[in-house]
Amino acid sequence: MTTIPDLLYLGGIIVAFMGMGIIDWRWKVALFRDPGHTIVVVAITLVVLLLFDICGLLLGVFAAGSRVMGIFLFSRDMPLEEIFLLTFFGYFTLVMLRIHK
Repeated sequence: MTTIPDLLYLGGIIVAFMGMGIIDWRWKVALFRDPGHTIVVVAITLVVLLLFDICGLLLGVFAAGSRVMGIFLFSRDMPLEEIFLLTFFGYFTLVMLRIHK
């Protein structure tokens, strides 16, 4: 059963995502500048990071923590929140790289 503390992790990721969206909207550096390119880059980044995670799971390097919602993808060590986090990593990196230019 999912409890309030279990939802805080996903909530934190979503709040961070919204913050990045506001930064992107304000300075038009990624999604609000070139949506097609941004979606492709973030999707490719997500796939690469997921492959990395799957390799880590198969090797026994990664394991899910105790504070996850309880919805798992490929195994009991790949929570749904991981997809949100990895997508955020890709979007965050693209926004920061574009701001830095």
